[in-house]
Amino acid sequence: MLTGLSNAVTGLRVHDMECGFKLFRVPLLRAVRPWLSEDRFGVEPQLVAALSRLQALVSQAPVTYDPRDRKRGKKIGPLDGLRAIWVIVRERLRAQPPVS
Repeated sequence: MLTGLSNAVTGLRVHDMECGFKLFRVPLLRAVRPWLSEDRFGVEPQLVAALSRLQALVSQAPVTYDPRDRKRGKKIGPLDGLRAIWVIVRERLRAQPPVS
């Protein structure tokens, strides 16, 4: 659901917006960094929004995922999902990077 909402807002077509595996060239990372202010899982939708604003070329590669429960170290919860929705909406409305 979060990826679908993010894709609808950004115009990108990523398969898993919350995937933590990302690779950047240094110049792009430097351009994206001023847009990032979120802690935890809110940084994922913020990052995708920044890539969209910069009209970055996004490529994807398959990632193998082994789902975990809280006992095995899963950290994301329902409040993180709500935060991600808030960040997606907020980033849609943001015109400038936040002041650092």
